[in-house]
Amino acid sequence: MGGLMTMVATPLYLKIRDEADISIICEPEYLPINGNASAIDPETDKAIEDFIASEIESGNEWAWCMVSVLVEWNGLSTSEVLGGCSYRSEQDFKESGYYGDMLHEAIKDLCSQASKIASAITA
Repeated sequence: MGGLMTMVATPLYLKIRDEADISIICEPEYLPINGNASAIDPETDKAIEDFIASEIESGNEWAWCMVSVLVEWNGLSTSEVLGGCSYRSEQDFKESGYYGDMLHEAIKDLCSQASKIASAITA
């Protein structure tokens, strides 16, 4: 998993990672492109904003979006959400460092949920 933070993977983490259903959801971003897509210099920002607008016009839903990584395992679910995204495709997003980090955080959250349930049962 690219971008995955270094950690000691517990057996529960590995089990969830291997068994979970993972969904990537791309939704329209409602923040305006202008002023949010780039903060380099006015000329570069305008070029980036124009490129994103042209990608949207040509049907690229990933050009300006909000992305959720939803992870479900044994009736538990969690998601990580990132807004203000601009990618060429889902594959481009998956190859970014954000995907691995978001997936890692979601799996950690499911581990926490499962551990709390197990503790409550054995208490």
